[in-house]
Amino acid sequence: MDDMNLKVRSRPFPPHPPAHHPSLLPNQLQIISKILSSPEFSHIAPYWSDSERKQITLTWHRLLGWPDSSQGLHLLKKDYIIAPLSNGNFRLLVDLAKYTDLPWDAIFSGDLFETYKPSAAIRHVYRQ
Repeated sequence: MDDMNLKVRSRPFPPHPPAHHPSLLPNQLQIISKILSSPEFSHIAPYWSDSERKQITLTWHRLLGWPDSSQGLHLLKKDYIIAPLSNGNFRLLVDLAKYTDLPWDAIFSGDLFETYKPSAAIRHVYRQ
């Protein structure tokens, strides 16, 4: 590992990516509440409990991959080390792997490096 120029973290992981990153939702429950308070959806808001709203935010953790994804990754894994490089947070990627049998050897998420695609810094991590 000496040849890798990766930053070693000396502080706790952030709870979620920075709010300014457009493809990542820093507080999904707030966003759902905002949507449900809009005129278009306010009529259904009273029917969704806090527990149901939380379950909706966790839907991202239970997405199914393409039908051939798991099989293809298992074939690649025979000869290669495989890992996603994703804007999703680490927990999301672990949950996806477990839920849909994605056999990753490692996970590279933006929250580990405190940078996100399309940043040039995350492309540097990928080239390593």
